[in-house]
Order: sequence, then C-alpha cells, then structure tokens
Amino acid sequence: MREVTLIAVAGAGEDGCQLAREAALAGVTVRLYHPDSAALEGAQARIRREVEAALASGAIGPADKQRALDGILATSDLDEAATHADLAVETDAESEEARRAIVLRLGEACRASTLVATCGGQPDALMDWLPQPGRLVGLRLRPAAVVPGVETTPEVRELAERFARRLAGPVAPPPGPR
Repeated sequence: MREVTLIAVAGAGEDGCQLAREAALAGVTVRLYHPDSAALEGAQARIRREVEAALASGAIGPADKQRALDGILATSDLDEAATHADLAVETDAESEEARRAIVLRLGEACRASTLVATCGGQPDALMDWLPQPGRLVGLRLRPAAVVPGVETTPEVRELAERFARRLAGPVAPPPGPR
C-alpha cells in the first residue's frame, strides 16, 4: 500500500511551519519551499523554537527533536522541493490568484502520481489549474481533515486521510455531504 514518505510544503507561514513540523515528527521527509530565503530562515527558526518548546514541556523526547530538525530541508527551488514528493501541499497563499499559481506550478513540478493538496483553498475551485485533477484534496490542519473535490479519486482520498491520521490521530469528516 502506497504511503507518503516525502512531502513538499509550499509556503513558510504558520500553516507551512505547522505542517512541516508535524510531518517531520511523524517521520516524513519534508522539503519546505518558499521563494524568499529570508522567509525560509524565519520558518526554520520558528520550527526550531516550537520543537524545543515541545521538548521542554515533555511532549516529545530528544530523538523526536532530532528527527524533526533533521527531517526538514528548506529550499527556494520549487523543483527541488517537489521532485520525488509523494504529497505536495500549497500553504499560506496570500490570494486565490497566488493559490492557483502555486497549484499549477506544483502540478508541473511533481510526478503525475503525486497527491496535491491545498491547506486554504477549496479543491473544486482549483481543479482546472492542475493536471490530473483527481489527485487534488483540501488538507485542513486544525482540526485535521481531508476535503475531497468532486473529481478526487477514492484512492487519493484514502491516501490523504492516512497521512492526516499520522499527523493528528483521527481525521474529522469533511464538511457537508459528498
């Protein structure tokens, strides 16, 4: 059964940092992308602070801290982030136009079998911007939830739900009927 072992996180804001940290703690290799190197440095510092706070509170152990910090590569090269990814996630887009542009770039940069997700957008609004739209889902972080689009395949939905469970335990049902 296919699993997510490498994730490309496109965005270095609050959602991108949370997703990168949680995925790395779950043992998933993370490629954190942002075109601005200063934003990447800030994201790395934020993730380090949050991981160190979790260690200080006893929520994680020293091995977890090391796995999380070693498991995240920050890059300003989207191709480097997306190549070989099992999951590519758009996070922290400033507008719908920016979200469409990054989803299109992710779709072009990663394999045709790569699951693509949006943290803030609605999958149905982005389907036309992605080659193979059946691989697109919404991935919500607080609480963990997977929002399928009308074209999302059952296999993609199940893979996304398994990934979300690795991050946060039980996955909330998607809003509304499907």
